[in-house]
Amino acid sequence: MNHLSSEAKAMRERIIKWQSPTVDDLRNIRAIEKDCERLLDAILLHCPDNHERSEAIDYLEVLLTWTRKSIIRGNGIDS
Repeated sequence: MNHLSSEAKAMRERIIKWQSPTVDDLRNIRAIEKDCERLLDAILLHCPDNHERSEAIDYLEVLLTWTRKSIIRGNGIDS
């Protein structure tokens, strides 16, 4: 792997050497999940069942995925 650029090495480390979440990480993730749950409930209650609502829910799911990854990675290589 010596032929890789420093950016490529950092990306490889970030993907391959995934950290396990700590108890604090799990608490932080759960707190954000609760906020997102309230937001999802509000979207389902107040937005008509249309394309925009579906898009909002999709974005919320993506937000949760990336938030979890960010919390677990913490102050890792890419920060």
